[in-house]
Amino acid sequence: MELQLSGIPVLNSSTYSKMCILNDYTVREHAALVRNLKDQSYEEVFKNKDNNAVITTVYKKGEEIVTVCRNSTHSEVRVMWEDAKYNSLEPMTKPESVGDGETTLSQIGVGGYGHCDDDPMIGINYLVKNSDGKAIIYDGGVFEENADDIYKALVSHNIAKDENGKFIITAWLFSHAHGDHIGAFIQFANKYHDVATVEYFMYNFPGDGKVATREGSFAKFEECIDSYPEAKRVIPRVGQIYYFGNVKIDILCSPDMLYTPTRVLPYFNDTSFYFMLEAEGVKAMFLGDGGEMCAQKTMECIKTANLKCDFVQITHHGLYTSNYLTPYTADEVALLTRDERYAREAERHIHKNLTKLYETADPSVGLWPMGDTL
Repeated sequence: MELQLSGIPVLNSSTYSKMCILNDYTVREHAALVRNLKDQSYEEVFKNKDNNAVITTVYKKGEEIVTVCRNSTHSEVRVMWEDAKYNSLEPMTKPESVGDGETTLSQIGVGGYGHCDDDPMIGINYLVKNSDGKAIIYDGGVFEENADDIYKALVSHNIAKDENGKFIITAWLFSHAHGDHIGAFIQFANKYHDVATVEYFMYNFPGDGKVATREGSFAKFEECIDSYPEAKRVIPRVGQIYYFGNVKIDILCSPDMLYTPTRVLPYFNDTSFYFMLEAEGVKAMFLGDGGEMCAQKTMECIKTANLKCDFVQITHHGLYTSNYLTPYTADEVALLTRDERYAREAERHIHKNLTKLYETADPSVGLWPMGDTL
């Protein structure tokens, strides 16, 4: 990408993407950046119009995609780019035909099945059947039995099939790369590959250890993604909107808004992306395992009216988050006094931003993805 960004650190913001962070960037500088892109024949293919604090614009030129996010709260611009084969823009166009069937949202029970009887942190799993009969799956658990439950849900919900008799999963979304959120997909791909097809995979995982500690079996996950050669990847970013049949998905927070060039994101669960799912006038907010930093960034980026909803998925399996309000490097932690360490540990149980987010969303129902043990 031929932009005038010399001397600015380049981060691997996601598995497939590069990113530069432009601080103290004025409106005029932002406009010049956009003109530079257009002068190089980049075509604008998306721009959010909800008057949020973050203005997200997506450009495409040949096989390269550039996303520009301007955060007016901090006069900050983040520029991300990747090869188009890793980021399909097709779902950003609202379909003309969406079917006339009933839309359903199901919370699929995630069980430990004897693998971890006393551990409720074993996954989150939702299935949406949209109006054309196709399925949207969110996360899924970790064990083979969780993959069995996903297959049983496809059967019991009478999900639409393609011409080869395979269930159609129009989109499989992964909140983050912890094993209890991507593991069931790996099991499913190995066991049920011949009975279901996937049209789109949506995820935004850390690119390397310079932005966030990488966890989970990503290599195996990627191998399973590749086993669906017809499926397309989608990288969700704050402010973007996607359509799968009659289901609309607004991205409220993405981890690339939290990374910095100087400090690793201290809490891996905050690599979750937040989104609002809307169908037939009903809204449901999904938070994955995201903690205080995700909640704070969401309220900073998205205006209050766009956070109101009917359902909220309680984050982190309905448990407390192990987040620290004040991030430190390992060297800084080594210099803390005993009292400072105790105070830091107490931060893990503070949910100031999450509480505010729940109150702002003001839902009628909390979706509580808790394991059977609790």
